[in-house]
Amino acid sequence: PVMTNIRDMFHRHRASATYDSASIGWALGSAEKLFIVLSSAVFCIIFQTTGSLNDSFYRGMVGFWGFFTFNFAIYSYFGQAFVSLVEPSATAIILSSVFIGLNNFFAGLIVRPQLMVGGFYALPFYICPGHYVYEGMIISLYREDNSEVIADEGSDFWDFLGCTESPCTGSLNQYI
Repeated sequence: PVMTNIRDMFHRHRASATYDSASIGWALGSAEKLFIVLSSAVFCIIFQTTGSLNDSFYRGMVGFWGFFTFNFAIYSYFGQAFVSLVEPSATAIILSSVFIGLNNFFAGLIVRPQLMVGGFYALPFYICPGHYVYEGMIISLYREDNSEVIADEGSDFWDFLGCTESPCTGSLNQYI
């Protein structure tokens, strides 16, 4: 709703030649930054402390926060772009929903990434920002974790470890 009002204001000012599109863009970008940084920091602090994912609170916090903030900014700025580019708000919401759905699909949340690499879906998988965001979040949380992981016989992890007999174990650091 706010972006719709700004869009209308932009068209009025552009018609009267008082504002340039770059000045509106800079204003929106700078106004949104504080919201993105603070809201993602609050989420990450609550998520890390209640999830007990690390034995050390600070170990994965900076990387996780950075990737989560990047993802939050992508959704926020793409939503603003769709509202600015498309006249009816309902159409902008539909386009944003499609973008988020495709981002989640090609990020590996719906279909395993192993099934997308090397096939028809390889290009969207590699250009999708969510793929890199979620991979960065997982790696920042578990990169120094050496918990034991049991490899299933015939799995990619089993082959990676070079297992010959069961049970075959590796570390979580090797698994990711």
